Amino acid sequence: MIEIDSLKTTVGEKHVVDKDALLAMIEWISGEGCEQDDERLFIAGLGEHLYSLGFPIDRLTFHVMTLHPDYVGRTVAWAPDEAVEVLDRERGRCAALLQDAALQSHEDRLLPCHRHRG
Repeated sequence: MIEIDSLKTTVGEKHVVDKDALLAMIEWISGEGCEQDDERLFIAGLGEHLYSLGFPIDRLTFHVMTLHPDYVGRTVAWAPDEAVEVLDRERGRCAALLQDAALQSHEDRLLPCHRHRG
């Protein structure tokens, strides 16, 4: 169990996090948030909670591997004042990129399917 009174309430040295709002976010994650059938709603809710707490986030992404025969995984991305993006990563495309990447120099190994917008 987390003792809310003992949580650090600063982000860096400048921002004080409201303990009641933090507790509300934790309760949302463990209640309504984890009951979402659509990962877009969960990521949007989490992003909105973090943003409202004052965390300086421009983008929140969630990456999950799948057991789907055609897709290796899914990326769900949220940003303030933008629609949630969902990108399914095709299995064959990433495998081909992995083979190509093995031939590239160490500096160039970041695959397009693993890059994210900054």
